[in-house]
Amino acid sequence: MANKKEKANNEPELLHEIPAFSIESLGELLKTSSGFQVDEQKPVKIKDELAKREKLKNVDIEQDIKLKKLTLKVLLWFLGIETFVIFSFTFLQATTFLNFKLEEWSFKLLVSATITQIYLMLRIAVEYLFPKNK
Repeated sequence: MANKKEKANNEPELLHEIPAFSIESLGELLKTSSGFQVDEQKPVKIKDELAKREKLKNVDIEQDIKLKKLTLKVLLWFLGIETFVIFSFTFLQATTFLNFKLEEWSFKLLVSATITQIYLMLRIAVEYLFPKNK
């Protein structure tokens, strides 16, 4: 019985120890304890937010264009060098200059594979740069 009286006596004391919070004090507690401050005096302007969003889209598109330009330049340089090498091989094969001689089947295979590679790489580049879906 003594335990029940002690528990009954302790319960109201515990309730009195818990501080009462109002909505305002909870809001202030959350603002200061969460690490960020809410500026209540600046209303959010929808026009400003839309302008920021459009600016971000424009920056994204600009970066995409720069990346596509760089990719295309590198690809065209690579293909240009490859084309020059193949035409050099063809010239050397035709003139036998510098004792350059490939068997006919390997030379035809090399030229055919290179021309096919150049065609396919340019086709992929054009489809990537100018998609039909937009």
